[in-house]
Order: sequence, then C-alpha cells, then structure tokens
Amino acid sequence: AGVGQAAGLAAGEADARLRELVGESLGPAFGRELVESELTGVAFKSWIADPLTHVGSADKDASDPRRMYGHYHLKQPTGWGVHFAGTETEAEAGHMEGAVIAGERAAQEVLEALDQEGATAR
Repeated sequence: AGVGQAAGLAAGEADARLRELVGESLGPAFGRELVESELTGVAFKSWIADPLTHVGSADKDASDPRRMYGHYHLKQPTGWGVHFAGTETEAEAGHMEGAVIAGERAAQEVLEALDQEGATAR
C-alpha cells in the first residue's frame, strides 16, 4: 500500500494532499502563487518501506556489502586532502541521520585541515 492508501486516502486524494503540503511548505519562501503555477508534479518515496534500502543491521549477513558501512577506514581523510562523507561512512548508513553526521564530520575535518595548512604557511 502507498503512503496515501495507508492513511486511508485514495491515490488521487493522496497526490492532491501531497501537492497541497508541498505548496504549504514552499509557499512562505517563494510565494504560494509561484509554487502553484510552477509546480509540475510531486512524488513521494518511502525508503523505509523499500526492502532494498531498509535492512536492519541484524539482517545483514556476511555476503552483504552493507555490513561494512560505518567502518572506521571510511571516515579517514586521505593523505592528499580528500575527505569522504556520505551515509555509508556512518553507522547510521542508509538514513538521513548518517548523511548529516557524515557531512558535519567531513566539514570539521576540512576546517581542521585548512587551519593546519594556514599554520604551516605562517
């Protein structure tokens, strides 16, 4: 069942409600009239309901490459200045929380690297 169907809405009603919610969310920033005139469509993906993306860590067997998500080495900056960030680098892999944590970590790494470069150049 789709999200709207789970809420007891028919498919058309769910699409209309989603469009309304998008308008309510974007309207204050861009103007409701502009959003309504330019919005060509809306879509919703429930990743938690997708069996290929939402697999709990207890479900990961030895053959599943996701078992290494959040591994220590994925979080290490390279010696040539590349910093990796993405949900796969965190224990919360596959979730928004993992992406946010990774972005914050990588940004801090870059700031620290720039500070070290600046100190070395002085």
